[in-house]
Amino acid sequence: MKKSRFKYGFSVALACCFFSIMSACTVKLPAGKWVSPEISTVNFMAVELSAIDSAYPAVCIEAQNELNMRLLEQMPAQLKPLVFQVSQKVANQEQLSPARKIKNTDAATLQLMITDCLVDVDQSGGVFEFYLTLSVDVKLMKNNRALMKHHMQSFERVQIGEPDPAFEFSFEEPVQRILALFNNGRIFIAD
Repeated sequence: MKKSRFKYGFSVALACCFFSIMSACTVKLPAGKWVSPEISTVNFMAVELSAIDSAYPAVCIEAQNELNMRLLEQMPAQLKPLVFQVSQKVANQEQLSPARKIKNTDAATLQLMITDCLVDVDQSGGVFEFYLTLSVDVKLMKNNRALMKHHMQSFERVQIGEPDPAFEFSFEEPVQRILALFNNGRIFIAD
């Protein structure tokens, strides 16, 4: 009995590892190169939202919140050995103490902005399809100089059978594509 539980538990763990590896490998980066920037710390700024779909504003706000939450959870592991810390913005200015700015001259700021958020709806045969187009600008800045700039556009579709349900997008693609730009203290620079 114990062996079968062990085998089952081992099989489940192995399957989870396999699917985790496969999902991490699904992001295909454009042509470019990996660079090790001369920084020790990345200050994460909250994801900003500059475009909201007038028909579905809640979806855009949810995208902003989901990207913030998931990146706060997953980014530290992607950045190691770099230090990950969260910065707060006040009146569009980064809030760090002057002493900290002087001591940490090798810090960079990660800025993310949702520049386009559009939801389209298509209905045919009693089935409703919701399409999300999300554009995100990713910048890693140090001393007012861009170490990395990347623009990405992601698409997602949700299919349901009711006209106005509480449908949800996963926002998985933009999160994984942002995370894929960082690896073991290196950043990806597209050609």
